Amino acid sequence: MRFSIQIKNNYQLLIQAVALFWFIAKSFSHNLWISNRVFPLAPPFDFLYSIPNSIHIFFYIISMACLAFCVLKPSIHRLLPVIMIAEIASCLLDQNRWQPWEYQYLFMFFVLWYNKKNQDFALMLLIVIISSTYFYSGSQKFNPHYITLVWKKIFMEGLFRIPESISSQVIAMRLGYIVPLFEMSFGILLFVKKTRKLAIVFSVAMHLTLMLVVGPGGVNYNLTVWSWNIAMIAFLLLLWNSKANYSEIKTLSKSSPNWLPVIAWSFLPILNFVGCWDYFLSSSLYSGRVDVCFIKLINPPENFELKKYYKKKNASDSLNIETIAVQTWSMDEVDTPPFPQKRVYEKMKKQWQLKYPNVKAKFLVVNRSTRKKIVTEL
Repeated sequence: MRFSIQIKNNYQLLIQAVALFWFIAKSFSHNLWISNRVFPLAPPFDFLYSIPNSIHIFFYIISMACLAFCVLKPSIHRLLPVIMIAEIASCLLDQNRWQPWEYQYLFMFFVLWYNKKNQDFALMLLIVIISSTYFYSGSQKFNPHYITLVWKKIFMEGLFRIPESISSQVIAMRLGYIVPLFEMSFGILLFVKKTRKLAIVFSVAMHLTLMLVVGPGGVNYNLTVWSWNIAMIAFLLLLWNSKANYSEIKTLSKSSPNWLPVIAWSFLPILNFVGCWDYFLSSSLYSGRVDVCFIKLINPPENFELKKYYKKKNASDSLNIETIAVQTWSMDEVDTPPFPQKRVYEKMKKQWQLKYPNVKAKFLVVNRSTRKKIVTEL
């Protein structure tokens, strides 16, 4: 029996799908969208710290209400720019809100709204976004830190319960490079009309595997990303019968706003490899390359409010020093990872010094963008 999927009005179904999964993601991460929390805000400009929590909540409510309406009535196109404006305004109040799924959904809504009179072209641009996500997500994983931190720890030892005596073998470690190779291949095959359906089948299988890894049945980490994988499956199936061809981009005029998603997704991520574009905006997903931050506390108060985030000590660790992994703190309080850029960690340090002036702390940033990790103190 020939496998086929026939879907009517994919354009409106895509609006509903983006709205639904965006709504779910923001529900999971609701603490991210308010300022009345312990985890510090990181706006790009200092004067934005004075914006009251009521404004943060206002943008959140407006966005959530409009997303709900889009799920029920996808034909109301005028709601899409309202959502985009509310989301951009909200992300300007805290850079940590620029999560990879937030960035993707925002561009998908822009494409669907701007090309409402040319829906086939909108589907082509959505394929550009999704294909680029796969391609750059795969290319970001070609580094030794992905092998040791993700492939070995999460996949082999966490999911498959492979003992360390086997997972540490050179052959077992190098097999991990098959994953990014396949991921990049899916991105390329999705571009080509003749191989698109094959790419969709394999990509759906990949997302189902990732759901096992990060979901409740696996390492149970980051349920927001778990829902994002379901969303990607839905988008792929809705694009099953798309006749869009990447060569149609040649028809764009030089001044067309449609160049914005093409440039943002196809070309700007290249700049990340030379440190000129952000990791999360370059589809650096579970790559092991992103900057991570640790806070070293020297003789902290006995009942310090962040005590529950202290890392477990090793035998060689000093007794008077406690360590907080910013990633763990963020995941616990706002249900998303922090925006992994040095400038954001510097903002966090300034807020820490204002809130805890009597708690001596060092902020250490670990950079793994090269083969050798570099640790610097802010």
